[in-house]
Amino acid sequence: MCPSTVKRTHYDIRAVCRFAAVSLISDIILVSKAQPPFIALATQGLPPPFIEDSLFQAILGSALPRSLTRLVINRGLLHANILVKHGCVRILLEVFSSVQFYVLSIRKASMSCHQNLCIDECKELGSMSMEGSLDVYDATYKHSTESQKWLLLEKHLQNELQSFSPDPQVLVSMFFSKPVLTNSSNEKNKSISKALSIDEDHFEENVHEIDTPIQDGDHREDDEAKLVDIWNADSELVNTGELRDVAGFLNAKILELLACYQVRW
Repeated sequence: MCPSTVKRTHYDIRAVCRFAAVSLISDIILVSKAQPPFIALATQGLPPPFIEDSLFQAILGSALPRSLTRLVINRGLLHANILVKHGCVRILLEVFSSVQFYVLSIRKASMSCHQNLCIDECKELGSMSMEGSLDVYDATYKHSTESQKWLLLEKHLQNELQSFSPDPQVLVSMFFSKPVLTNSSNEKNKSISKALSIDEDHFEENVHEIDTPIQDGDHREDDEAKLVDIWNADSELVNTGELRDVAGFLNAKILELLACYQVRW
């Protein structure tokens, strides 16, 4: 076997290990997503956990794996092997979904806290004494302080997501990578890019750095089978035939991911 073949085989093995690993990480993020006790704390009138508490750190660790930095994700997104790209896009989608899940849980807890404090204020107003004005001031101050604690917890979680997430321009460049586009999908992609406020002409001039090799038919069949594992696809998705278009399915998921960047939770 010639040295060039050995080197290529070595990198193929590394690529397989990469997308297998990121697929496993995605599954772990998905199954580890459990309802946190935020609402229970708020209902009982207890304060939210501190950012340094083990509870909140465990949530951060399950939603945002520390071993996956922005640099690692960027390298995966720009990898020559399209399966590695698929794996990284799925990880990002699972991370966004997980963080959104926890942010919404924090907000529900904050609302519950707000309702409980409002009830307490009404009770204090109903039994107001000579020092009633001071009681109302204390209740209002407590209301503001407790709400601020929940807000800080949510803000920290969103900041962590922002520091983890790659620049959306990397995703846009992947979307407009010439090997991924087909004549039949050009017009559709341009209309979608306008809806997302993307300047496709600008990025089409800079896609040469992330060219994806076009594979033959046998490789496409192999990739389709591997996508089932990467995306944990059920039989319903497999039967739709969407996974047969490996590049087109990647583009569709990139659009989902770009839409996550524009969501205001």
